[in-house]
Amino acid sequence: MNNDERICSIALTLCPGIGHIGAKRLMDGMGSAVEVFVNARSCPK
Repeated sequence: MNNDERICSIALTLCPGIGHIGAKRLMDGMGSAVEVFVNARSCPK
């Protein structure tokens, strides 16, 4: 795990309403914590 992955993983677990279990599910579904944040930027609001 590189530094970007560690930082994104920690940030994801600290997001309100996500927690450790939600973060794990998101990372499993997207492939990595970095991908979760990359794809979040492209989602319409």
